[in-house]
Amino acid sequence: MALVYVGGWYTNGGIGDLAMTVGLHKLDYGFMQAISLGILCNILVCLGVWLAWSGRSTADKVMGIIFPITAFVAG
Repeated sequence: MALVYVGGWYTNGGIGDLAMTVGLHKLDYGFMQAISLGILCNILVCLGVWLAWSGRSTADKVMGIIFPITAFVAG
């Protein structure tokens, strides 16, 4: 968020404004909510690595990591 602010990227509209809005919203989390979300994000990262390692072909690996990455980015 600091790089978005210093770079002036938030003034161009679009994705910069969205990044600043999301970042400022996440600053309002309470301690327990932040810890819980951090644990859940770590579970998604571990799941993605586990599914990528368990795939035999490249297609298996890609299909396995789509859900954890999508859920991580959405969270």
